[in-house]
Amino acid sequence: MDTNVIVSFLTNRSAAQQRQARTLLIDSANGIHRSLLLQAVVTEAVYVLARLYGMEARRIAVVLQDLMGMPGVTVLNDVPWTETFAVWPREIDDFADAILAVIAQQNGFAVATFDKKLARTLHAMNIPVLW
Repeated sequence: MDTNVIVSFLTNRSAAQQRQARTLLIDSANGIHRSLLLQAVVTEAVYVLARLYGMEARRIAVVLQDLMGMPGVTVLNDVPWTETFAVWPREIDDFADAILAVIAQQNGFAVATFDKKLARTLHAMNIPVLW
């Protein structure tokens, strides 16, 4: 799950994206699939929610802890560093996106993202993309 999915879920930036993110998380909670939440994505979400959306730190802490504690959501702290540096910044210029791509590729996961540029890159790397 890309940072923009979390941000869309927790803000009103796009009603359509918020619905898609909510459906993804509800489906995860219902066991239809599993959502992987990377440490780098959580870190980036904290920054974006605080700096760009002005969300208070205490609120961010509560909503992200709730998200990480949802059934069907798995938090991953490990980073395949060698592989990440092989794609960043040459193929993928955002560091968190590079980590996400490498982990998805290594594990055969699809990536939930609203970032069209990232989606095109993931498709070129033969990584499935939701939406």
